[in-house]
Amino acid sequence: MIYGSWGDFLLDKKVICATLGEVYWLTLFFMNKLLQQGKVVLVGLAVMVGLGAWGMGIPNQFIDIFAPIAGDQWQVGKVKQIEWVGVEVAGPYRIEIQRQPMGKWQTIVGSTYGHGMDNGHTAYDWRVTGPVTRRAQIRITDLGPDGPNGPIVGYSERFIIYQGSHIGAR
Repeated sequence: MIYGSWGDFLLDKKVICATLGEVYWLTLFFMNKLLQQGKVVLVGLAVMVGLGAWGMGIPNQFIDIFAPIAGDQWQVGKVKQIEWVGVEVAGPYRIEIQRQPMGKWQTIVGSTYGHGMDNGHTAYDWRVTGPVTRRAQIRITDLGPDGPNGPIVGYSERFIIYQGSHIGAR
């Protein structure tokens, strides 16, 4: 665990200690992967935001997308929840989809605040649309004031959109 004002993380009941003098850094990417796999519980996300304010390289404003994740298979016509956490951003948000790398971004919803979830995430219920692809990606942009480095934007991992027969969808 990272203790005190650094926040608390629980990783499979094992404790990871980090003090100011030690060099055990957990990046947002690493923590995001563990969160998505259900292997970590994030108790103090606001503390990580504080690290950015201390010049530790962690941004103090960001959007982290939790669904869809890599390998998800979403069927056309089904309602799926796009889930995210916006830190130090209040919305509204624009949600877009890109169906191929370097492809055009298409608007799913131009402006939404989403709805709250029990796990603390924000979600938007989307009825999945075609065309099908194996390399879809979601982009969420905060439409509020820009951060110090420009607009606050979050990207999902690549996922599959399919139509018709079941192909092992999550």
